[in-house]
Amino acid sequence: MNSSTNGIKQLMKAEEEAQVIISNARKDKSALLKRARIDAENEAKEYEAIKQREFNEYSRKHLGSHDLFAQGLAKKTKVDIEKIKETAFTNSDAVVEMLIEAVSNVHVEYKK
Repeated sequence: MNSSTNGIKQLMKAEEEAQVIISNARKDKSALLKRARIDAENEAKEYEAIKQREFNEYSRKHLGSHDLFAQGLAKKTKVDIEKIKETAFTNSDAVVEMLIEAVSNVHVEYKK
């Protein structure tokens, strides 16, 4: 019986050792998963920061040129308006005479 008691003790000791190994493996796995999650979050934050910098640079370049384009367009529009005003002013006498003549010389035709 002594040998069977020793065998049972050895089995119990082996089971305890197995439990310790399994417990340590679970702790290691948990630590690895936690570390992987933290690394993934850090990598995502770095990627987001890089993309944000790229977007800011792109916006600065293109929106800046948009402002310059808008300013140039505003200047051109102002020049065009001044040209139209000048043309209207120089031709206003001729236009008035054409209107007076058109109103004064009405041709009425009757169709039967």
